[in-house]
Amino acid sequence: MPYQLYIEEVLESLENDKDTLYSCLLVNYFFCEVTVKVLWRNIWNFKLRSDASSQILSTLIACLPNESKCLLYKRGIIIPTPTSKPPLFDYVSFCKSLSIGDIGRMIIFYFKNQQQTKIMNNNDENKELVIKEILKMYMNKINNLKRLDYSFENTYENKTETPKNITLINLSGARDCLKNLTKLSCTSSVESKFFHQLSKICHNIQSLHIFYQEDVIGSENELMELIYSQNCLKELKIITIYDNTYWKGIIPSLKKHYNTITKFYLRGIYNESPLSFITELINLQKLFLSIDYSKDYKELEYAIFPKLRSLRIHYGDSFELLIIFLENNGKNLECLECYSCDTLLIITIAKFCLKLKYLYVKIYEVEELKEILNNCKQLEKLKVMCYRCHLKVNVVLEIISNFSPKNFHELHIIERLGESNIFPMELESFFIIWKDRVPFRSFTFIIEGNKVENENMKVIEKYKKLGIIKKFEQIIIS
Repeated sequence: MPYQLYIEEVLESLENDKDTLYSCLLVNYFFCEVTVKVLWRNIWNFKLRSDASSQILSTLIACLPNESKCLLYKRGIIIPTPTSKPPLFDYVSFCKSLSIGDIGRMIIFYFKNQQQTKIMNNNDENKELVIKEILKMYMNKINNLKRLDYSFENTYENKTETPKNITLINLSGARDCLKNLTKLSCTSSVESKFFHQLSKICHNIQSLHIFYQEDVIGSENELMELIYSQNCLKELKIITIYDNTYWKGIIPSLKKHYNTITKFYLRGIYNESPLSFITELINLQKLFLSIDYSKDYKELEYAIFPKLRSLRIHYGDSFELLIIFLENNGKNLECLECYSCDTLLIITIAKFCLKLKYLYVKIYEVEELKEILNNCKQLEKLKVMCYRCHLKVNVVLEIISNFSPKNFHELHIIERLGESNIFPMELESFFIIWKDRVPFRSFTFIIEGNKVENENMKVIEKYKKLGIIKKFEQIIIS
């Protein structure tokens, strides 16, 4: 019926709003079914808190075929399911995304405080068996997987052991499941035959993320083969550790995609690989470079990217290079993040980056902030540091209230740990002024660093109730 199609469209649009989606689960069966489909399409989008993690794992176990359940039971692996009855829906069939790393982390987390901890910790085979049975189910139930995260080490801080004995591509149903992938995330330690076989069946990957581990790579040729076999690669993300330069081996395979890549992301500490190939990405719209030391930054100094809209750069102290780059490419920028800054760079931003909507920058002087706000008339969001020799929070609030453009509505403050320099009276004054702005836009306020004092929270809660503050978030760094 037409109204059902309309409801489906509305619920589809709420894909990233889990709180609203959860409230729709109890309306009626139709709402519940559509909502479940939306939630499970990319279940890994939601933060895996302890409760959510165990619930997802229990649901996955409940969906396993009886053969797999019996196999786990015989090995002494007992994971309770939500109910003794069969699942209400075939949840896994709704999935369009698979994160092997998250499955591994869920399993390790679940058994951490359970009675079976000793069994699981002393037997890696049991851990891998649970992962393997879940993956077999995914491969058999999904014939149109869009996103695959084959990364077992997603961050520097949180590492999960790689199940070495599982070859995903050899599982039953894997070829049909993986043939329509559009996004792949993986590490350099993935077995070479996975890349080789995937290159034969999958040619529509648009987004590729590669995490290069230090001194761990054995599949360079096969990875190049996979990259070259794609029809329209649009996004490439490379994360390296320390002085790892192995990633430069894939550069020749990128030539085919110079005209299609619109997003490029490179993160590391040291870099000895050439960056000149980036200048060939003529349709680049987003560029993120986070490298403390690179001898080849100068290769990008005079590069021209007419379609560049977003630039995030961590570059040490090469201000003069970035200044020239912004003079050539700043006119269409809408998003700019600079992790280091000086006065001349601020002046350059204010002069050449007039279409900015979001800016993250270090500002030291009152006049620098005023110049940014006066010149960048389309600015909507600002993220600034307020500690050491940077501007104080109260000064930033005063300048924002008096000089911010009409569409400005979000401020993200980074405070030094243990050094809060904002007082209730100053907060009150700011929101009194903000309340009378024309045109009025409710304010988003983010404070990162210290826990907000109780008196300040009272002011914030007051103006949230009045609708002056749309959203408040505190990011406490311990």
